[in-house]
Amino acid sequence: MAKRSDGKQQQDNKPKKNTGEVSELYVLLTALRDGVIFAADEDLNTVEDVQYKFKVVSRREDEKSERFFLKDDGSVDIRVGSVLIDSVCHDDITSDAGEILEELRKGCIKGTLDFDTSKIEERYHLSGVSADSSSKTDIVLEIIDPLSGRSRSRSFSIKSFMGRRPTLLNSSQSTNFIYRIKGELSDGDIREINSMMTAEKKPRVDVTGRIQRLYEKGCELTFEKAQNSTFQGNLESVDSSLPRILGEMLLAVFRYGKRTIPESTEYVTELNPLHFGGSNRLYKIIICRLLMASFSGMVADEVWNGSSSNDIQGGYIVVKKDGSVVCYYLDDHSKFEEYLFSRTYFETGSARRHKYAVVDRDEKGLFIKLNVAIRMKEESSKKAVKKKEVQTTLD
Repeated sequence: MAKRSDGKQQQDNKPKKNTGEVSELYVLLTALRDGVIFAADEDLNTVEDVQYKFKVVSRREDEKSERFFLKDDGSVDIRVGSVLIDSVCHDDITSDAGEILEELRKGCIKGTLDFDTSKIEERYHLSGVSADSSSKTDIVLEIIDPLSGRSRSRSFSIKSFMGRRPTLLNSSQSTNFIYRIKGELSDGDIREINSMMTAEKKPRVDVTGRIQRLYEKGCELTFEKAQNSTFQGNLESVDSSLPRILGEMLLAVFRYGKRTIPESTEYVTELNPLHFGGSNRLYKIIICRLLMASFSGMVADEVWNGSSSNDIQGGYIVVKKDGSVVCYYLDDHSKFEEYLFSRTYFETGSARRHKYAVVDRDEKGLFIKLNVAIRMKEESSKKAVKKKEVQTTLD
């Protein structure tokens, strides 16, 4: 709170910024400061002997975008087209990157930052903290080929674990799935189920409890379709069987508690609802396609044709909780898929806001909706399972 001239308190007008957006600015400055980015393995560990060097950085690949040229003395020339508009010394870049990192650490718990970045933006002639929101490209690096010495322009998308865990698929009414209820329920049963809430200070809809009560009453749930036809079509464009597979996995979340992508994929593989032959590895392959599409820009309520994924020609940059920056280069596509697969889980969005987990009736009979949302975490789900097993043994 700031004091007015009459001594009374007034609200600060500092703009609150999303940690993800500020992380993009942080990555830009660390790129200008270091001129190199290290690769990561499938467990997000830095691979010290695999690094990508560059001398030119930008946020978009067009003539109007600012381009940053890294010089041998550590300073950076800023150009628009062929015109030199400014230069920044290495000490200022290092100081600015450090200041942003400190603010990101402060904002990790809150999720928003009371941090005015306007002076830093002005110094680097930026129009905002983040790149163009219409594209999945957050930064462009002209990677130097170590053999030929030639540079190749490669675009990267950025995800940050500074603050809230990043989402892959956001929860909304558009991500609701419809399930048919097979079985008999009285009006009293329906009222009972629809009134179930969690026992908390601020009660929420007990989604898990409602699903389990349906099964306790002898009912079966069968996936029908996505509520939103665009989302249904997007999933089918990734793979025609994906809606059914995702529907079975989501049901396992609330019926059996299989919340992580690895364990829910293992469940649906053993269930094999589509009767795939062989080792059934197709389930994991299809889910990996979903995760890649979601990371590359697929959302529920906009038609997806895969074009946004083509924007990402270089790979993906990750800001870890400790502020270190690593990347996955698309030359090693499978490693990044494994990274996504092992670090994603189903999140339960607000049932009241998104209007699901209510037993209802239409001309076809009884139905209930469940909601799909996928979020990322820094620690591998496989590691978490191992830790749990070790702890159980020790106890």
